[in-house]
Parts: sequence; C-alpha cells; structure tokens
Amino acid sequence: MLVTSAMQHSLSHGAAHTLASGGARALGGVVPEHALRVAFASGMKAASVVVDCAALVAGVLVLALVRASRAAQRAPGATASAAAGDGRGPSVEKSEATSPPKNPAADPR
Repeated sequence: MLVTSAMQHSLSHGAAHTLASGGARALGGVVPEHALRVAFASGMKAASVVVDCAALVAGVLVLALVRASRAAQRAPGATASAAAGDGRGPSVEKSEATSPPKNPAADPR
C-alpha cells in the first residue's frame, strides 16, 4: 500500500498497482521506461524511510530497556547476589568455582 501510494505520484492508479506487483514488462509498451524507474524508486524510497524509522525506534527502545534493567539490578534494594555481580550473570561463590566437580560414579563409598 505504501509503495503503491508513492508510485501514484508518477503513474496512474492501475499502473502503480501493476508495477508494485511485478508487472513492469506488461507496462513496458504503455508507460515510458523512465517513468517506471522513477515510480519504482519513489516507492522503494518511501518503504525505506518507514523501515528506517521503525529500526531507529526499536534501537532506542532496546537501549532504554537494557539500561533500565541494569539500573534495577544496581539499585540499593536489589538482592545481594545481583549487587555483588558485575551485571553479566549470577555470581558464583569462590568455593564453588575452585572445587572440582563431583562425580557420583567415582565415589568410593
């Protein structure tokens, strides 16, 4: 719809729908090639602007939400394990990190 409406500035309504649906060859003898190229480029430009704006909004939302979650982890009311960590995951106690893994099959009992 957006691409077609942008194409209608240089083509008729029917020709814009035909071009947007991939019928450029059918319009070849009816509409000059330059007009088809201009209409196609304006349609793609309109679609690109909308997609770029959506990507920009998504990027800003990601930054805001990630910063908000990190700020919540660093808040004074946060749990001790979250406050002790560096924000990259749950903290591991030193004794757990240095002790060898337990293997029940190798237990001599």
